[in-house]
Amino acid sequence: MASCNITSFSTSSVTANISGLSNYWDDRYYENAYITCNGQTSAPVYPPAEGSPTAFGYSTPSMTRTGTYTSGTFVVDAYVVATNGETYPAGSASFYIAPPDPDPTRPNNFTGFDWMFTGNPMPTYLGSPSPCSASLWNQFTARINSFRAYKSLSQYTFTPATQGANSLALQQQQARAAISNMSPPTSLPVVAVAGGPVRILKGLATSLNSIP
Repeated sequence: MASCNITSFSTSSVTANISGLSNYWDDRYYENAYITCNGQTSAPVYPPAEGSPTAFGYSTPSMTRTGTYTSGTFVVDAYVVATNGETYPAGSASFYIAPPDPDPTRPNNFTGFDWMFTGNPMPTYLGSPSPCSASLWNQFTARINSFRAYKSLSQYTFTPATQGANSLALQQQQARAAISNMSPPTSLPVVAVAGGPVRILKGLATSLNSIP
């Protein structure tokens, strides 16, 4: 089943590709592919010729849609055009842009993980579906970047979470690294490892919220 995968996004663009195509990505089966977001369509990408060394297997190359994504949740829809002239949906994904923080000097504390507590291992493990929704995780990383802006640091590029995808150690490691640069008074939890419990989510938020 084809799926849309967001690889990066900002307030001015979103980049995604399609994986899991039912046929090989070449000109025997497809004419082009494209994504839409917020009512705007990307430039299409075209498949290579059959047998080309630049073939992508059952995935398309990345497509970028530029636009203005000020705040909120935005949905990216992917499509492929087959050689029979028909257009087929190829999955959807969403990303979240945090609104400007009401406090211009210090972002508000992140409270989305307050229902967790750090001393109890969560029943879900990295590499399986997370108890934290993709939207909530993306809100958390957006808040980290709000704190980084407050501390005059560059924006950190996070791997966005996608609803239904597995929780990745990489995503937690990125969050830890982005917070660590700000020297939080409350120590960060240990680095996440593949297959480990996801209990460090609350610890990450607690450390972030300790930044004065």
